[in-house]
Amino acid sequence: MYQLGIDIGSTTIKMALVAFDNRCATVDTAPLNRQATDASALPTGCTSLAPVGDPDEGPQVIATAYERHNASPSVVGSKMLKKMLASVVESQKSKDRPSDSKFKGEEKISVAITGSVGMGYATRLGVPFVQEVIAAAEVVKQMYPEVHTLVDIGGEDSKMIFFERGRVPDMRMNGNCAGGTGAFIDQTATLLGVDVTEINGLAAKAEHVYPIASRCGVFSKTDIQNLISRSVSKEDIAASMLNAVSLQVVSALARGTEILPKVLLCGGPFAYIPELRKAIAKNLKPTNPTQTLPSREGEKSKVESQKSKDQRNDGLSRSQSELNDGLMKDESQKSKDRPSDSKPNIADFIIVPEHSQFVPAIGTALAFGKRVAKGYTAPLNSQSNSASALPTGRAALASVVGPIFTIEEAMRLFDDKGEWTNGEMANTLPPLFKSEEEYQEWLRTKDRGTMYEGCTKEAERTKAGRYFLGVDSGSTTTKIVLLDAEGKLVYKDYCYNNGNSYDAFLGALQRMHEALGDDVEIAGSCSTGYGEQLLKTAFRLDYGIVETMAHFTAAKAMLPEVSFVLDIGGQDMKAIFVENGSIRRIEINEACSSGCGSFIMTFARQLGYEAGEFAKMATLAQHPYDLGTRCTVFMNSKVKQAMREGAKIDDIAAGFSYSVIKNCLYKVMKLQSFDEMGDHIMVQGGTFRNHSVVRALELLTGKDVQFSPIPELMGAYGCALYAKKRRDLEEH
Repeated sequence: MYQLGIDIGSTTIKMALVAFDNRCATVDTAPLNRQATDASALPTGCTSLAPVGDPDEGPQVIATAYERHNASPSVVGSKMLKKMLASVVESQKSKDRPSDSKFKGEEKISVAITGSVGMGYATRLGVPFVQEVIAAAEVVKQMYPEVHTLVDIGGEDSKMIFFERGRVPDMRMNGNCAGGTGAFIDQTATLLGVDVTEINGLAAKAEHVYPIASRCGVFSKTDIQNLISRSVSKEDIAASMLNAVSLQVVSALARGTEILPKVLLCGGPFAYIPELRKAIAKNLKPTNPTQTLPSREGEKSKVESQKSKDQRNDGLSRSQSELNDGLMKDESQKSKDRPSDSKPNIADFIIVPEHSQFVPAIGTALAFGKRVAKGYTAPLNSQSNSASALPTGRAALASVVGPIFTIEEAMRLFDDKGEWTNGEMANTLPPLFKSEEEYQEWLRTKDRGTMYEGCTKEAERTKAGRYFLGVDSGSTTTKIVLLDAEGKLVYKDYCYNNGNSYDAFLGALQRMHEALGDDVEIAGSCSTGYGEQLLKTAFRLDYGIVETMAHFTAAKAMLPEVSFVLDIGGQDMKAIFVENGSIRRIEINEACSSGCGSFIMTFARQLGYEAGEFAKMATLAQHPYDLGTRCTVFMNSKVKQAMREGAKIDDIAAGFSYSVIKNCLYKVMKLQSFDEMGDHIMVQGGTFRNHSVVRALELLTGKDVQFSPIPELMGAYGCALYAKKRRDLEEH
């Protein structure tokens, strides 16, 4: 009998196949509670066939699989299940074992699901669901009776469970905040411009640790950008981030409760980032780490066989040894005055299972598999202890553990019922465009043709030779625009500043020189944005203006009768209300970056897509999912709900476009009526290169909206226009 545990999380799917029949064991096995092996890189997908478990000591994990689902759990899950089970069949058939134990692919499998996205799929597939905290607790109860505290970090959640003899486990989870989770680590890797697999290697080389706010990606982004601008090394930032994650988990979940040894660490980040294990070991500070505490099961810890203890010691992994060695180095000075036998051994209070990333999946399998292994006969939905009325055979098993499948049936599990139909989804919104033809016609109506790009060098030299430079030094990007004497665009540049506005602008000027040559005379220059004063002083630019004036100037040049300007940048947004050609009122976002450019880009990357690809998918989505107007952190739960209900990735992408505009309209602008915007609306900022966001604004307000061919450069364009106007006034 096999039990398959499937953990469908916010970003990944994990599967574990557990055998409860000793005949299914292979010859060379290792204990289920064997320590972790070193793994420094997070794989995009893996399937393991190494059996884990002693035939004499109960269940064995004979296969595991791990994959990022990129918001398509049913598609990825189907491929994973087929690949894993097919590999198991082939592997077991090839073993040289007695004929009565041959694996013929006819064995029965029961299936249970867990995970933050798993409940909807469990209901859809008609299989049991196990809450993930309960699943993790099941592994501890069955395999690690000496553990008193469990710490689990997942993709977008974290958990801490306190076990005490004779009491119900105290289970705690993070709320809607994703601070201190795998997603937080992913976001930091993105800010550093490295792959998440590089984080561990960087942190291992760190020399200093700096304070970083880990409560959410919005606030931490400010701290990290500040460190980058101070030229702090990526190594130190990576280590500081891992320290922040560990502090967040301990403070948010322990909340003053004593952390008693032993402590079991599980979850993908702990499995693939050894430096995170070191950070959590430093910050856990368990009470009396070397104290031997009674097992929760009383005598169970005492009857743990010497064989099992020896196997544990022999299986102590290199990563666990490195964890201990690394911490011992940090404590070396303190330990000089202590007897050698008093040095704290990290292995005395921390356990990292070999399958730590699969703990909830394994626990899900164990939770239902033990009912068969221990001879439970009561149906899951029965209140009676009598077995006389129970059916026999496969039906009897089904009444105990849920549906029973053959190997072949299990392979088709997601194929048969894994997909939702659009009619089954709640919370959908009208499509942004009904067809590709409608989208193309809409684009034709927006082509104003008032700006010129791509002038040749020969054409530029025939002009007067006077040019006007505008630069918008933003929080994450630097944009420059060069206009000729007639106000036409002859050069533009857009680049990420990586926390260094000075070098970014210098690089842009060098590229402009290479493109245009030596015959360019800068008659006037102007800066705006976060780096306005820095660049104006360092490069002796002529003028500097606030961002709102730069964007208003650009909008008025494009649309003279403009009544409302909306600019959405990477981390901020500005709403400018215009009356009789002058600014009447300005609204800007405060601390929250919800609805800004980084808001969509961050989620696109979390789901495995680039921003441009994500935007294209959104324009043609036919059933946009209503994600509401919550902030970046709280939006995680809405995305999970959408996936639970079977929303496709393009529907989620379109939902983000609606969410950006709803957040702006109802939280930033605080409109009482859309009439306040007038009838001549201009949108600016890199976010509006995503045409689905422009269209969402039109549908929600019922108004026509205009945008330029270069919305991301409008701040710099306004600066260049301002420089030209000021120079003309001074000379005439």
